[in-house]
Amino acid sequence: MNKSLLVVTLIFGIFSIMGLSLKYQKEKRKNINVKKIFIKGVFIISILIVILNTVNPLYSYFSPAKAYFNRGTILEKKGYNDLALADFYNAIQLDVNYAEAYFNMGLIWKEKGNNDLALADFNKAVQLDPNYAEAYFFRGVMWALKGNVDLALANFNKTVQLDPNYANAYFNMGSIWELKGNIDLALSDLNKAVQLDPYCVEAYKERGHIWGLKGDTDRALSDLNKAAQLK
Repeated sequence: MNKSLLVVTLIFGIFSIMGLSLKYQKEKRKNINVKKIFIKGVFIISILIVILNTVNPLYSYFSPAKAYFNRGTILEKKGYNDLALADFYNAIQLDVNYAEAYFNMGLIWKEKGNNDLALADFNKAVQLDPNYAEAYFFRGVMWALKGNVDLALANFNKTVQLDPNYANAYFNMGSIWELKGNIDLALSDLNKAVQLDPYCVEAYKERGHIWGLKGDTDRALSDLNKAAQLK
């Protein structure tokens, strides 16, 4: 629960206990049952905490930041990238820890061809959420586009650590290993890519090329035929 809400809850509970104490005093009870007052006070605080824990997630869901984010997501899907970008920006002005908003801004900057701003936003997304597999993937894509294949590889590797079923990350790792001349590791990652996504045309093409480099023309032809069928 939010710290400020907790403080308010405790203060309200303390005043409730004091109110109970005054009530007993007003009724002129000579022997105030301190234990009874304490138990009632704790009960009131407990009820308040339960209520606030129920309300707080609802507030987060319907918060202004969430509203901007949701509208930005819809606008992005409709192709209004500039308007979407403005909404995501407004969302993080209201909630500086909104990792998804940074991620979506990164996607838009990538589409616009601004690799530096895209990378900056993906960096922020993974900083705020270290388990954000998709943000690592796209950060890897940006590093690859900038020519730093080692950082790209590290990010794709982190992606599959967080999400072992991320086929595109395996495909990209396979492509990088091929580029680096390690065709065995390339083949291993491409095998995983087509295992996870049997419709990944590019993975079949790459694997066909690898089989050709290894001299296995039958497997090379099989993969290239498969790619042609799927295309």
